[in-house]
Amino acid sequence: MINGEVENTELDNVKTAKNVRIFLKNVFPDYLIEAGYHRTDIKANKINQNGIVSHKNAAPDGRMKHIYTMQNKCKAVYQAIAGLPDSSKKPFKRILTGVYLEELEDWKVANKLGYCRSRYWELKQQACCQFARSLIFQKTMYDVEIPDLQVFKCESNK
Repeated sequence: MINGEVENTELDNVKTAKNVRIFLKNVFPDYLIEAGYHRTDIKANKINQNGIVSHKNAAPDGRMKHIYTMQNKCKAVYQAIAGLPDSSKKPFKRILTGVYLEELEDWKVANKLGYCRSRYWELKQQACCQFARSLIFQKTMYDVEIPDLQVFKCESNK
């Protein structure tokens, strides 16, 4: 309870999935650009704890600190996707990788996985919600500020 009210922990799957789709389509590409990464770097797992390029003799001035921060944001997003379930019943990793890292259209990913449109969208919504939950952990691990994409259902305690 917070201030006499029951804390709501039920996720609004539709709104959370929408936030994730907007984030991965519109915000994540900016992270990649500012980090000096490309989607192929992420997909090929060319990133590591030290980044792609080493600047051993360069002092981390303001601009370099920003680049390192953006690289860590990219790593957090990538790890949130990479850690998703990837089974035949829950192909969450393949869905988000296909659409947001390989830049395939949804229908191509659905066909590749062998799902009809409605089942694919149901799985994509679940994948997005799991990503939003995973991102909370990853942004803590990489010590970066990324918006919380989760939306909780508003239920009043009346």
